[in-house]
Amino acid sequence: MPSQIVHGDLAGNVLFSDGLPPAIIDFSPFWRPVGYAEAIVVVDALLDHEEGMEVMMLGRPGGEWVQMLVRALIFRLVAWCGYVEEAKAGVQEGYARSFEKALVLISDRYEQI
Repeated sequence: MPSQIVHGDLAGNVLFSDGLPPAIIDFSPFWRPVGYAEAIVVVDALLDHEEGMEVMMLGRPGGEWVQMLVRALIFRLVAWCGYVEEAKAGVQEGYARSFEKALVLISDRYEQI
């Protein structure tokens, strides 16, 4: 997968209104493969919106897609850990369980290929 400029945090940063094109309200440029940006959206759906295996099937088939999912999950985990440390907050068990669930789903997807 060749790299290019992609939006690295698309979920939650797009506004929709009837009769108007979608509007991006915050652009986080990353130099990554397109599949990585797609994987971030999928991982956000797994972590924040309790989606399941169906959402992972929206991506490209094969090992590269699973690799993008793993990288996206690691990215979100590192970002979350930084947030928890910065806020001096304790680990939120519910969100930690979301990471576990996402990891299991990604592992299951890997075993299917």
